[in-house]
Amino acid sequence: MKSTSDSVYTAAKGKRFATTLAVAFAVLAAIGYLRHRPTTSIAFGTLAIFFQAAALAIPARLEPVERAWMGLAHAMSRVTTPVFMSIVYFVVLTPIGLVRRLVAGNPLVHKPVANSYWVGRKKLEKAAARSRMERQF
Repeated sequence: MKSTSDSVYTAAKGKRFATTLAVAFAVLAAIGYLRHRPTTSIAFGTLAIFFQAAALAIPARLEPVERAWMGLAHAMSRVTTPVFMSIVYFVVLTPIGLVRRLVAGNPLVHKPVANSYWVGRKKLEKAAARSRMERQF
């Protein structure tokens, strides 16, 4: 069975890749221009023009460029993903858990006075119980 990396690199794939980069670099060039950063704007604008020209002229030959670009993206994600997830855990989830335990206690701790973990419910009439089961959510 062929994997996606063994498939033939088509002109459509190359054109889509290069056009996506051209648009992204054009947006970055516009942001640089609006922030009065001429060097940044020229650099990103040049890259946008280069990739759009490559999309029009040689889209089928952009496979090595796309492989290098995706390799860089994977290398960056190996670093940024654990950092980002650590920040989310320690800045968002940990304070929420601490506040919940301070306010409501730990719901997993068994109360010594209780005989079981079951939550007691009051008895319902048959009609009320049936209607409750028909519309569970």
